[in-house]
Amino acid sequence: MKTQRQLSRLLFGLALLSFPGLAVTVTDHMLTKAVNTSGGCIVPTPATSFLTTDQSVWLWFNVTGANAGDVASATWYSPNGAAYSSTTWNPLASAGTWCYWSSISVVGYPPASSPGNWSVRVSWNGSALFSLNFTILAPAVLSISTGGVVNAASYASGAAVAPGSIASAFGSFLLTSPAGAANMPLPTNLSGLSMQFGSTKVPLIYAANGQVNFQVPWEVTGLSQASLTATLNGQTSTAQSVSLAALAPGIFSTNSQGFGQGAILDPAYKLVDASNPATPGSTVVLIYCTGLGAVSNQPASGAPGPSNPPAATTTIPTVTIGGAPAQVLFSGLAPGFVGEYQVNALVPPNSASGDAVPVVISIGGKTSNTVTMAVKAAPVNPNATLTSISPTSGNAGQILTVILNGTQHELHSGTNPGQLWRRDQRGRHSRGTAKRADGQ
Repeated sequence: MKTQRQLSRLLFGLALLSFPGLAVTVTDHMLTKAVNTSGGCIVPTPATSFLTTDQSVWLWFNVTGANAGDVASATWYSPNGAAYSSTTWNPLASAGTWCYWSSISVVGYPPASSPGNWSVRVSWNGSALFSLNFTILAPAVLSISTGGVVNAASYASGAAVAPGSIASAFGSFLLTSPAGAANMPLPTNLSGLSMQFGSTKVPLIYAANGQVNFQVPWEVTGLSQASLTATLNGQTSTAQSVSLAALAPGIFSTNSQGFGQGAILDPAYKLVDASNPATPGSTVVLIYCTGLGAVSNQPASGAPGPSNPPAATTTIPTVTIGGAPAQVLFSGLAPGFVGEYQVNALVPPNSASGDAVPVVISIGGKTSNTVTMAVKAAPVNPNATLTSISPTSGNAGQILTVILNGTQHELHSGTNPGQLWRRDQRGRHSRGTAKRADGQ
């Protein structure tokens, strides 16, 4: 009987010791980057993700129903599961409501060298109370991808880009939302991001976290290579070497991927597609492209192409439509746009027909990507041929006389370069996806 009474007293004593651990209630518990330790129990702002450059990770919690003598403790665990650091608070002097905080230092300490998934476990009188998980991450690095600068029309991998043309840079630009240029001339800073070839600032058209569209500045003319960097909030990326060439033609496509339906309009400024095919030997088409090199009346970097007079290319390209050579009536910068060129050409009478007839531009021995347009079937008269065009070249708005087998046609050349393919130059292109450019 005495033994039973002793056992009952022991069990009763254990129950009293464990009771505080069962009765205490956690009101708030969180991890945070900063705690007000000046007094009181001010609830901080919670966080679950931290950077290796952060000063500290703080644990904060408060409890009600605590008893005098209760003891709280916390243990921090690294990504490999090993205990990194422990804290044990002094026993409570009195019952009631209490708040607790503790921290581990990050920058300059081992946690900065051990990014990954961490945790902290809190105990009350030796019994588990709660656990919290958090991550410590290396900060994102501003970067331009290796080989990530391409012609914004063709997306030709590994190909050079031309001064004055529109290019796209892919990488990590640390922007939380996209930004586009709102005015002309183009800015050299969008949402704090800038890019530069050496000391030459780059005019920016559109910037997002993974892609920047920009004009290759005219100032790099004559160079075969230049180093491009990006800068944001005082951080500058590692320089990427960009290959440059005087000529690097690329034709824009409506899917913004460098293939398929081309950005090609008729004299009424309608897309030349299956619903609006061109007539061979009659229709003048306006082909929108970039990378055609030096021009007369050259504008400043970031400034739009002029209209009076237009900036004509110093080298005249050749154009094939449906495998046949087309007569080029105008080649130059599209007025009002930066880095965009316009080539006006007469659809040859012997062009292949169909909804997806190939179109290619060649200039100075360099060949563009292939896009398509729609061409009607050839006229029934098999003897219909182009006899003459007068004059053989012309300025904006000039009337051309075209004679087909003795039949005279007067055509506006469609060379008013001020009427453009209405495409948002921000061009939210993305390689490997089906995103299209904004615009009409």
